[in-house]
Amino acid sequence: AGETVLSVPLSACLVDREGEEEPPFASMGKEDWRELHWQARMSYKLAVERGKGAASKWARMIDALPKQPPRVLRVWDDDELDALCDPWLQAEADSMLFWSNFL
Repeated sequence: AGETVLSVPLSACLVDREGEEEPPFASMGKEDWRELHWQARMSYKLAVERGKGAASKWARMIDALPKQPPRVLRVWDDDELDALCDPWLQAEADSMLFWSNFL
Protein backbone atom coordinates (compact mmCIF):
# COMPACT_ATOMS: atom_id res chain seq x y z
CA ALA A 1 0.00 0.00 0.00
CA GLY A 2 1.18 3.50 -0.77
CA GLU A 3 3.62 2.35 -3.44
CA THR A 4 3.90 4.21 -6.72
CA VAL A 5 2.70 1.88 -9.46
CA LEU A 6 3.11 4.21 -12.40
CA SER A 7 4.71 7.60 -12.83
CA VAL A 8 4.07 9.63 -15.98
CA PRO A 9 5.98 12.87 -16.60
CA LEU A 10 3.76 15.85 -17.29
CA SER A 11 5.59 16.36 -20.60
CA ALA A 12 4.10 13.02 -21.72
CA CYS A 13 0.53 14.23 -21.08
CA LEU A 14 -1.79 16.26 -23.28
CA VAL A 15 -2.90 18.89 -20.78
CA ASP A 16 -4.61 22.26 -20.57
CA ARG A 17 -2.09 24.66 -19.06
CA GLU A 18 -2.83 28.22 -18.01
CA GLY A 19 -1.62 30.65 -20.68
CA GLU A 20 -0.18 27.87 -22.84
CA GLU A 21 -1.69 28.92 -26.13
CA GLU A 22 -3.32 31.84 -27.81
CA PRO A 23 -7.06 31.77 -28.46
CA PRO A 24 -7.80 29.85 -31.67
CA PHE A 25 -9.85 32.64 -33.23
CA ALA A 26 -8.79 36.25 -33.79
CA SER A 27 -12.18 37.45 -32.55
CA MET A 28 -11.73 35.66 -29.20
CA GLY A 29 -9.79 37.37 -26.45
CA LYS A 30 -7.49 35.55 -24.07
CA GLU A 31 -9.98 36.07 -21.25
CA ASP A 32 -12.81 34.52 -23.30
CA TRP A 33 -10.59 31.55 -24.16
CA ARG A 34 -9.70 30.96 -20.50
CA GLU A 35 -13.37 31.22 -19.47
CA LEU A 36 -14.29 28.28 -21.68
CA HIS A 37 -14.71 25.02 -19.85
CA TRP A 38 -11.43 23.09 -19.80
CA GLN A 39 -13.11 20.28 -21.72
CA ALA A 40 -13.86 22.67 -24.60
CA ARG A 41 -10.24 23.82 -24.70
CA MET A 42 -8.99 20.22 -24.59
CA SER A 43 -11.43 19.21 -27.33
CA TYR A 44 -10.08 22.00 -29.51
CA LYS A 45 -6.48 21.00 -28.75
CA LEU A 46 -7.25 17.36 -29.56
CA ALA A 47 -8.92 18.35 -32.85
CA VAL A 48 -5.85 20.40 -33.84
CA GLU A 49 -3.53 17.50 -33.02
CA ARG A 50 -5.76 15.02 -34.86
CA GLY A 51 -5.60 17.31 -37.90
CA LYS A 52 -1.80 17.02 -37.93
CA GLY A 53 -2.08 13.28 -38.52
CA ALA A 54 1.16 11.31 -38.18
CA ALA A 55 3.12 14.56 -37.68
CA SER A 56 1.49 15.09 -34.29
CA LYS A 57 3.47 14.27 -31.18
CA TRP A 58 0.24 12.68 -29.95
CA ALA A 59 -0.53 10.60 -33.08
CA ARG A 60 -0.14 7.21 -31.35
CA MET A 61 -2.37 8.25 -28.45
CA ILE A 62 -4.97 9.72 -30.82
CA ASP A 63 -4.97 6.53 -32.92
CA ALA A 64 -5.70 4.54 -29.75
CA LEU A 65 -8.81 6.59 -28.91
CA PRO A 66 -12.22 4.99 -29.58
CA LYS A 67 -13.52 5.67 -33.09
CA GLN A 68 -17.05 6.13 -31.76
CA PRO A 69 -18.04 7.98 -28.59
CA PRO A 70 -19.24 5.80 -25.71
CA ARG A 71 -22.94 5.29 -25.23
CA VAL A 72 -23.96 7.75 -22.55
CA LEU A 73 -26.72 7.05 -20.08
CA ARG A 74 -29.24 9.22 -21.90
CA VAL A 75 -29.31 6.80 -24.84
CA TRP A 76 -29.63 3.62 -22.79
CA ASP A 77 -33.03 1.96 -22.86
CA ASP A 78 -35.00 1.18 -19.69
CA ASP A 79 -33.88 -2.47 -19.55
CA GLU A 80 -30.21 -1.47 -19.70
CA LEU A 81 -30.71 1.11 -16.95
CA ASP A 82 -32.60 -1.41 -14.80
CA ALA A 83 -29.68 -3.84 -15.16
CA LEU A 84 -27.45 -1.31 -13.38
CA CYS A 85 -29.54 -1.71 -10.22
CA ASP A 86 -28.62 1.86 -9.33
CA PRO A 87 -31.56 4.21 -8.70
CA TRP A 88 -29.26 7.26 -8.66
CA LEU A 89 -27.91 6.53 -12.17
CA GLN A 90 -31.43 5.82 -13.40
CA ALA A 91 -32.58 9.19 -12.07
CA GLU A 92 -29.58 10.90 -13.70
CA ALA A 93 -30.44 9.29 -17.05
CA ASP A 94 -34.08 10.36 -16.70
CA SER A 95 -32.97 13.90 -15.92
CA MET A 96 -30.68 14.01 -18.98
CA LEU A 97 -33.48 12.74 -21.19
CA PHE A 98 -35.91 15.28 -19.73
CA TRP A 99 -33.60 18.23 -20.39
CA SER A 100 -32.47 17.00 -23.82
CA ASN A 101 -36.08 17.32 -24.99
CA PHE A 102 -35.90 21.05 -24.32
CA LEU A 103 -32.53 21.70 -25.97
